[in-house]
Amino acid sequence: MINRKLFKFGKGVNILFVGERDCGKTSLITRYINDIYFDSKLDHEESRLKDFEMNGEKVEIKLHEFRQSEYNEDETVSIFRKANAIIFLFPSDVGMEEMQKWMMYVDRFITDDKLWFIIQTKTDLGKIDIPVEQRKTFTFKHSFNQYFEVSSKTGEGVKETMDIIIDLTVKKFVHFDVDEKPVKLEKRQCVIV
Repeated sequence: MINRKLFKFGKGVNILFVGERDCGKTSLITRYINDIYFDSKLDHEESRLKDFEMNGEKVEIKLHEFRQSEYNEDETVSIFRKANAIIFLFPSDVGMEEMQKWMMYVDRFITDDKLWFIIQTKTDLGKIDIPVEQRKTFTFKHSFNQYFEVSSKTGEGVKETMDIIIDLTVKKFVHFDVDEKPVKLEKRQCVIV
């Protein structure tokens, strides 16, 4: 049972999923929470909750899909300010150009205290259309905490990736002990090969 009061007591984190339509946001969240995959498009809520346990305490995780077309500018600012971590998703058959547009768009709304992650989705399709040199250039322009590759269809990498992201986010933003100091995570440059 999810304890919705955990956010009130500082025991919750917001993780925001950002990316183009059909990039795999819904499939990734559904695979992680329910361990299932649907070939057809799903009707779903824009955010879902999951309990996560750390240090013997439950932490509420809010997994929120950002749908740009549904929000005005003020709502968008509010959504990004509330996020503790932002995950940029791009499918391997589309490329990073769209993700770069998203990062420039999002950069206007957020502060340095956020964690940034990149997930290449749909790796089961087996293709990436970005030359290695272009990927290196991209990584030097943008700092992010970690890069992952997953397939929601096969489940490959989904649980491990999300567990790492949630673990890092909880460690940075949830303080179990009053005397505990926040964990400072450094952003690093990653070369995607």
